[in-house]
Amino acid sequence: MGRHVLVSALVLAACLIPAAPAAADSSTVRVSDWMGSLPGISDIPLTELPIPGTHDSATSTLSGDSPWSQAGRNDLGGIVDVIPRSVAASWSKAQPTGVGQQLRDGIRYLDLRLTREPDGFVYLEHGLRGPRVEQVLAEIGEFVRSHPREVVLLGLNRYTAFDDHGHAQVRSAVVREFGGRIMPSSMGASVTLSQLWNLGRNVVLFDNSNRLLDLGAFGAGAIDAPWPNTMDPAVVINTIQHTLLNHDHNRFSALGTTLTPDFGGIVNGTLNGVTSLADLAVRTSHAPVAHWLRGVVPGRNVNIVTTDWYTNPMCGTSFVRLVLARVDGRDSGTAPCDVWGRGSGTYWSWGDWSVHTWADFAWTPITGATRYEIHLDGFAGGGCVVDTSQLSDVASVRVDRQNQAWAEYICVGSQYDVRVRALVGGQWQPWSTVRRIRL
Repeated sequence: MGRHVLVSALVLAACLIPAAPAAADSSTVRVSDWMGSLPGISDIPLTELPIPGTHDSATSTLSGDSPWSQAGRNDLGGIVDVIPRSVAASWSKAQPTGVGQQLRDGIRYLDLRLTREPDGFVYLEHGLRGPRVEQVLAEIGEFVRSHPREVVLLGLNRYTAFDDHGHAQVRSAVVREFGGRIMPSSMGASVTLSQLWNLGRNVVLFDNSNRLLDLGAFGAGAIDAPWPNTMDPAVVINTIQHTLLNHDHNRFSALGTTLTPDFGGIVNGTLNGVTSLADLAVRTSHAPVAHWLRGVVPGRNVNIVTTDWYTNPMCGTSFVRLVLARVDGRDSGTAPCDVWGRGSGTYWSWGDWSVHTWADFAWTPITGATRYEIHLDGFAGGGCVVDTSQLSDVASVRVDRQNQAWAEYICVGSQYDVRVRALVGGQWQPWSTVRRIRL
């Protein structure tokens, strides 16, 4: 009996021992600490590590009350006197949160543009004047001190109207916030996380002015970052694919997935209901970018990837996790990356003696999906403001409505915000990125 009691006690004790926590992967790792927690990346060269970044990172505070910056005046000239600053702000604000929140959300590359203003201070800018450089660098400094295993890549990418006093302000703020945390550029671009942890360094500084090289900064041209300068997402995708094919793994590479609005594009966009950089990014570029990114084979195939409005879900997951999934392929996205229109029109039905309007749509399929729901949202200024939904068992559908059913009427020539979601395992998954489509 004693032996049986002992065995039973041992079995019970084994059952009471808590199971070891599952190893984190790109879909579950805490994004605020992903560099220090994601398995298998500590010895990967930084030039081969997928790193989510933001474009024009310090623009979240821009508003109609923000003054024009020297950079904006230099770029636009006298036209700044006729552009309402509220309009300028809507097309200058590239991110919805400050740099501190971006870092807590997993962003690890920040793109900063500096301007020396007539009041003698240095500010961040994107056409309009943003926060003081000291404030922005203080947010970054707070993060790198409290997250010593998270490495922040910081790009000081543009200097406007600078003199020695302006450069001295930047240097003072950099030294105060980062001090001995800056990685010496002499270590080379292929440095690894583990090497930086061992040295207690977690800031990689890029300085296009070449005035901070003695602090360890990389100089101008250290990042291969082509700029397509276009509002066409297809051109952007072609550019980043070409960059990937020619990626020098001994050099940092930044794949910019952003669109660049010009004056004509802004006017045309406004007439078609695209009234801000957020609209342009979310409704025009995010979907094809997400579709491309999801198709990149996991491994050492991408480096820095930047976007505007990083908080918008892509393929049912966040931009940060979509980039991190290029490490291990654990893409948790369960929403179609894209939806597009394939044609529309009208026809006369003798069966019900009415005119029908129709529109064909297709989207990227989801593995395991047994049904899809497509929803069309009308919006003021886009034509008929009528919403409708339809179910489909495949990744395409014809939405066919007769003009007598006003509750679900669609109008050829009108624009709709179109989104799709999938039914997987009996559960409806998140909606896809919204696309604005003219029927």
